[in-house]
Parts: sequence; structure tokens; C-alpha cells
Amino acid sequence: PLGVWTSKQRKHIYKALHGRARAMTPKKIVVLEAIGFCWGSKVDAEDVRNYLKNNKKRVEKKSRRQTDENHCVPSNSTPAYHLDDEAINRILIEINTDDVRWGARWVEKFNRLRDFI
Repeated sequence: PLGVWTSKQRKHIYKALHGRARAMTPKKIVVLEAIGFCWGSKVDAEDVRNYLKNNKKRVEKKSRRQTDENHCVPSNSTPAYHLDDEAINRILIEINTDDVRWGARWVEKFNRLRDFI
């Protein structure tokens, strides 16, 4: 169910922010931020933005290898709410490609959440 998936995303971001897990990649955080995902009471939105800012170079470097455009993190480090649907879809394709085993499933759940919102 979608509720279980969203709960897992909140747990993954909490762990990522505390350096304990890599299940929540910066790309996933960016697209969730872009649709206004609520991280819950344990995660401060400013901490999420700082995490993205600190991981910006790694995300951009990886994206440049895969595509001609740099669209993963806004260049001025503003919240990802400014991404349009086309940019979100390009990032989802990258997530699907990066994680062969679980990427497609994550993208499917994300799209269900996006439709719900």
C-alpha cells in the first residue's frame, strides 16, 4: 500500500540524514521535494535542504555522465519545488536506470503518490 511506502520513505530520509543508510538517494529526495512530500515530525525540512546542498556535486556529476543536461538539483540550491514535470520525469528515468533491482518499483510508487497528490 501507498501508506506503507510513504512511511518507509520517511524512515529512509531520517537514516540518510544521520549517515546510517543510503537507501534514500539525493535524486529520490529531489523528486519527493518537488511534489511537496511531507517528511514527518522527525525530519526538519531545512535539514533535507542542507543534505541536498551537501550532496549536490555528487548528484550533478553522476547526472552529467548519463545525460546532456544538468537538471537534478537547482543550481541556486533552492528547494526542488521549482522542478517541472519534464525534469521530474527525467530524474525518475535515471532512478530507474541507476537501481536495476528496485528502481522501477520505487518509480511506480512515486507516480502513484504524485497522482494522489
